[in-house]
Amino acid sequence: MRANGNGSVSHSTSTNSKNGKSPRVPRRLVLLETDQQSGPREVLVEYHGAEISGKRLHGDIRRLASEYVGSWVAAEWLGPRGWTRFAWCRRAA
Repeated sequence: MRANGNGSVSHSTSTNSKNGKSPRVPRRLVLLETDQQSGPREVLVEYHGAEISGKRLHGDIRRLASEYVGSWVAAEWLGPRGWTRFAWCRRAA
């Protein structure tokens, strides 16, 4: 398995804006069309609110890469300009 990333992952624990922090933005795992630069072919998992956990997301990306051998699986977060990819993984055939 190869794992690569193009940025860091924020692990904020805030889920409520009342404490002065922004609420956690949704994240998702997607199956990519061809390579790590291509668009998503299918959304495999979406995480919202309390479901968002770096440990869960990174475990799921490894598991899904094993299920989709030879294909790229990527993690994305929903930012102000749309979905932004921050990690990807592929298990070689």
